[in-house]
Amino acid sequence: MSAADADTSDTRLSDTRLSDSLVGPDLDDADWHFLEYPMGDDPAWVCREPSATVSVADGACTVEMTRFELTHPVQPIDNCKFVALSRREFEVPAAGTITVTGELSATQVGPADDYRDGFAALVVLDPVGGLVFDIAATGAQVMAIHERLPMGPDGAFTRVVDAPLAGVETGLGAVHHCAITLDRGAGSARWEVDGIELHDAHRIAVPDRFVVGMGVFTLVPTGGVAGASTRGQGLRATWANLAVTSATAA
Repeated sequence: MSAADADTSDTRLSDTRLSDSLVGPDLDDADWHFLEYPMGDDPAWVCREPSATVSVADGACTVEMTRFELTHPVQPIDNCKFVALSRREFEVPAAGTITVTGELSATQVGPADDYRDGFAALVVLDPVGGLVFDIAATGAQVMAIHERLPMGPDGAFTRVVDAPLAGVETGLGAVHHCAITLDRGAGSARWEVDGIELHDAHRIAVPDRFVVGMGVFTLVPTGGVAGASTRGQGLRATWANLAVTSATAA
C-alpha cells in the first residue's frame, strides 16, 4: 500500500493505492481481513465461502465460487458470502471530497434469476455507523447501493439503484471502472461507472471515516430460515487498481 500527495493551485490531493498490497499469492493479513460476526460462545462467523478460490497478483484479486454454501437465518449475515475489508481506515475530510476508485468485473454462475442471487461489489463501509456506499456488478447489471446496516439506533435500510438507461455497457466479465465519491461538508455521495453517473444522493449522512472492501453478496430474503440464498448458484469476480484519493483545499 502506498500513498502520495500533490498540490495544485487550489487543491491538495492525497492518493493511496490499495492495489499495491495485492501482490499475492493470497490476501495479506497485514492489510486485509474478513468481516466477522460474533456468535456468543461459539466461534465467530467468518464471511468467506469455504470453497472460494482466491487468486491475488499484480494489483488484482480474483475470487471464484462455483456454488454458494454460506447461509444463515439472520439477514445481514446471510447476505455476506465473501467480504474482505482493508485494515486501514480512511478519514473523510470535513471540507472537500474523497473518492474510492477501482476496476470491477463479475460473472454469475449457475441458476441466478437476478442480482439478488449474487453480485460482486466495490465496498465503502463505515465500520462504526454501518453506512454503506457500494457499486455492484453481476455481469448483466451494474448498480449503486446505499445502505445502513442494523448496527445502531438509526433505522436500517438497503437501496439498490439500477439506471438501465444510463448507457453503461454490460456483459459477463466486463471490466467496469468504478468511482464512489463522498462529500461530508455537502452531505452527498456520487456513484459513477465507466465515467457515467449511476446515482447521486444529497442531504444524507456521510461518515467521518470508512474502510474499503471487496465483497460478494446475495440479497434473498431469509424469512428467518437458513438456506434461502443458496440454491446452486455462484459467482466469479475480480477487483483491480483500488485507490483512495482525497481532494481538500490547499
